[in-house]
Amino acid sequence: MSDSRKRGKPTFHPDEDYGNAGTDMPGGSSDEQDAKDDRTVKALLLGFMCFFLGWIGIALTDPFHWGDDTMFFCAFGSFCLLLWCMAFFPVLFGKKKKYRSDLKGCFSLSLLGFGALSLFMFFVTKPETRRVTVTYFYKSIEGHAITDGLGFVPKSQSTGRKVIISFHKPGDFSIRLYRFDQAGELQFDSELSSKHSPRLDTFEGETWVVTDMDDKPLYYYVAGYKGAWNVINRAVIPPALKVP
Repeated sequence: MSDSRKRGKPTFHPDEDYGNAGTDMPGGSSDEQDAKDDRTVKALLLGFMCFFLGWIGIALTDPFHWGDDTMFFCAFGSFCLLLWCMAFFPVLFGKKKKYRSDLKGCFSLSLLGFGALSLFMFFVTKPETRRVTVTYFYKSIEGHAITDGLGFVPKSQSTGRKVIISFHKPGDFSIRLYRFDQAGELQFDSELSSKHSPRLDTFEGETWVVTDMDDKPLYYYVAGYKGAWNVINRAVIPPALKVP
């Protein structure tokens, strides 16, 4: 007979669970439980940190052009759902059902209700995204040849409403486009090798100078307002050429 049986002491086996979790007796797992709790807390903190940092970025940049009410409803509703998923979902549907109580159930339903109501208000107040097709019209502007240097070219006005200008030429030769500022200085904008330039933002009263690739001034044009914001100033190069 073994010594343990002689003294009436129990014999422990390492593969048996004696329900002594949290103690130093065989079957205890206090260190493992502490480590698991630490990982859970870190995951919760990481989730909340990502949530708040994401919303701070959206609030600062406003990429969706939402109003203040729309952004508040979306942020508050998603926060309620995040809190419910982290705090109450494991209790209600997971392995922690023993922690249920009437108080927790009431608070859980209230949290879900606030979240659902906030998201509903978000969709109600969210501005609709509409694709607007804009039709542009072209109206030719007068051009002038530069024969006596830039001293006779009118300088750009200091202010003016925003308009659009586009340059058109018939051949495959290349030219350069400059803005002639209020100080009488050329400000390089772009080179044009194709027949049509893209639509360029300008303002009423701004002077544009066309040069060859050796920066010799050839023509100048003054942008103007043509009665509507979608009417484009069409600058034909050379000015005497008629483009349909």
